[in-house]
Amino acid sequence: MKKSIVVIILAVLIIVLLVVMFYNASRPKGLVAFVIDDWGYNKRNIDLALEIDRPLTISILPNLRYSKYVAEEFAKANNAYDNPASSAGVQKQQGCGERHYPQ
Repeated sequence: MKKSIVVIILAVLIIVLLVVMFYNASRPKGLVAFVIDDWGYNKRNIDLALEIDRPLTISILPNLRYSKYVAEEFAKANNAYDNPASSAGVQKQQGCGERHYPQ
């Protein structure tokens, strides 16, 4: 009697363990987003950022010396960029101030 109870308990534990293992294996893993903020002050590190082989979103500050240049470079590379000031009603500079999402 005790032996059959132990066998049943072990069988239930094995089944539960298998269900948990397969359930966890089928669940999607976490996601990572790359967002780089406050571009437009200079041209440094643009080439480094463009080498990232994952989807990348940058935020370009408006009306800075290199804002338009940065927007053009990231648009050429088909990366998403956004100007956070555009939704706050700040005057837009050509090439910035809009949201650009790759097709």
